[in-house]
Amino acid sequence: MTEEELFEFAGSLKAGGVGIYPRFNFVHVDVGPSRTWREAPASERVLIGTENNPNPAWSAVTDRNEYRRGEGVSVKITSNDYRSQRFATNVWIERYRKGKWGGEEKIEKKPLSLTVGPGESTAYGWTVPEDFPHGKYRFVIFASKNFSVPPVYSNEFYVKRSKGER
Repeated sequence: MTEEELFEFAGSLKAGGVGIYPRFNFVHVDVGPSRTWREAPASERVLIGTENNPNPAWSAVTDRNEYRRGEGVSVKITSNDYRSQRFATNVWIERYRKGKWGGEEKIEKKPLSLTVGPGESTAYGWTVPEDFPHGKYRFVIFASKNFSVPPVYSNEFYVKRSKGER
């Protein structure tokens, strides 16, 4: 169910307060007086979860916040350091479930590494499998071959159902 569908459904119950915040892919529901409110659509994309990156030498940002099964995800990985760095593509995906991150799954491990200059970026692409579970995710990217430095977390993103999909 999309946030818009949840907002409409909860509002139709007339059993409390319902608000929608499109910038954050978030619906608020409470038990107060029956009312609804709506934040204006975002003029800029909001990146959620990037503030908890354990490796400040790199940043990783997906091209969108929402995907469907079978769609491609493009991740821009940028060096935030003042010198060139070696980068090895060890990519995992992690799901947010029951209030915590976990269930890491290895997507790719490339044996070769590349040099990325200060402020330069490299791209990583991945296609959401057709049988992939819906939910909230982030990429966990290890920039070293031997996992000796902390990983880079991407922003949070969602894999959602297509209209009519159950």
